[in-house]
Amino acid sequence: MAKIFISYRRDTSQYKADALYDAIKPYVEDFKTDIFIDVDNIPYGVDFVEHLENRVSQCDILLAVIDSSWVDVVDPETGLKRLDNPDDFVRVEIASALKRGIPVVPLLYDGAPLPLETALSEDIRELVRRNGVQLNRQSFQTDVMRLMKGLGFEPQATAARSPEVAIGTSEPYSRARLLANYAGATSFVAVPMFAALLAGAWLVYLFFEETQAQRISDIDCRAALEGMPLDAVPTECVDEIALLTPSPPIHTGRVNSVTIGAKDHLEANVLAEIMAQKISDAQPDLEVSTRFYIGETSYAWSDLLKGQLDIIPEYSGTLLAVHLDVEPQFIRREHIHATKRLNRLIESNDSQPPVVALGSFGFRNQYVLLADRQFMREHLGEQSSLTLSEFAQMEFRQPIPFASKYEFYHRPDGFPGLAQFYKLRHQIQSVIVPDHLSKYDRLDEGSVLLIDGYSTDFRIDQNNHVVIEDDQGFWPSYWALPIIRKHIFINHPEIVEALAELEGQFTEVEIRALLGALSDANVTPNAIKTGKTYTFTRVIRSWLCNQDLINSCVD
Repeated sequence: MAKIFISYRRDTSQYKADALYDAIKPYVEDFKTDIFIDVDNIPYGVDFVEHLENRVSQCDILLAVIDSSWVDVVDPETGLKRLDNPDDFVRVEIASALKRGIPVVPLLYDGAPLPLETALSEDIRELVRRNGVQLNRQSFQTDVMRLMKGLGFEPQATAARSPEVAIGTSEPYSRARLLANYAGATSFVAVPMFAALLAGAWLVYLFFEETQAQRISDIDCRAALEGMPLDAVPTECVDEIALLTPSPPIHTGRVNSVTIGAKDHLEANVLAEIMAQKISDAQPDLEVSTRFYIGETSYAWSDLLKGQLDIIPEYSGTLLAVHLDVEPQFIRREHIHATKRLNRLIESNDSQPPVVALGSFGFRNQYVLLADRQFMREHLGEQSSLTLSEFAQMEFRQPIPFASKYEFYHRPDGFPGLAQFYKLRHQIQSVIVPDHLSKYDRLDEGSVLLIDGYSTDFRIDQNNHVVIEDDQGFWPSYWALPIIRKHIFINHPEIVEALAELEGQFTEVEIRALLGALSDANVTPNAIKTGKTYTFTRVIRSWLCNQDLINSCVD
């Protein structure tokens, strides 16, 4: 079995590489040995160029992940393009593969062009003469299938998607070292802002949003493809492959069970458990199951649309900005977030998602920025608060280490939009973290100076944090609410009635206290991910009982 090496730049293409890795797993016998990825754990004292060349030498094919920023990524320490550095990991990997003469396939994401020959160093210039493959969001699975067939691979087995993705992080700094870099006179450093690319993690699961318009002779293709091997698929039906992957049947009548899921965020999992307990309490004969920590925002939404989930908690601002792609100037109008208006927008959306928004739980969870108080003391003086407008006018001598999950750097309501709206000129050193709570750990230990947070975070009020307020209203409202599949909404009014009893029941302060109680009970995200939910379930049941929201309050 040929071995595959995935070459990518960690700080700009992490999720694209992860999505690719998941997509090609079914084509190899043992993905742990047949796919090479994440080679930056180089042993101490080892010549890293020789180490990388050795890793590449063990592979038969190199896939080079290339997006629109690939050529122009700059090293913040030198101010030079990374590809101009002969020791750049990506350059070493590609140069080694070209030297060996193995197939090197440029994977061009979402319309990215092949780089110009003049933009590349001599040792990787041959890359522009290698035949590339376009990978697009709407047709990602089909594009990967064509790629692997073209390389001579056939599916070996069905590989399950893992909800956990390994995220790269920068080496931690000490607070003393960071603050020393910022001491004294400050000067303004301007750099190009982050490209507003969609996270590669979205690529695998959002392709079907446009499939209604792309289908070709759907019934005929489905009949033709029944039991057909991949190499015999008619050309006109190849785009239907992605639509035929096994998934739970779409129910049209009543069901005996429902599945509630949530994305990779503690509060969302709390809301999923609240809904599960409320429905089980109201309908004890109905089997209610939960799936926690599914992954980023798009994963849970995708599974809901495909019928693998029946209900998810979501936030109105995310529903509008990310899932329905509504223009920002409309999302900022509060009346847009009313339940009836949300459902009108869902029904009129081009992708026609088969879902219904129910009434809000009663609280909003807003984005905020938080800075290290000691870091901001020089600029704040006696002030105890800061606005984003004021922050935008500040000047800093060094890049600001900013910890966030990858998604925030690529959402339309994330960092790119925020930077454009407030005209932020600061150079940001992005530090990608695996989960939301670890951002606070980084800020507390002093390895970063800025993070994004949520208004319901139980750690937001700690004295060593300065909240930077969104004074110009960039962020819309994020009302927490259930999103339910339409067939459940139509055929199970008793479920809708049970969830309606949760409408308007919780405040931001109450949710923050509940999250704090889970922390005090040592309920960690990892415990929930691995199914150790006994304490998690008990804490939430006790909380619901104290609120008189469920009847089954005896352990």
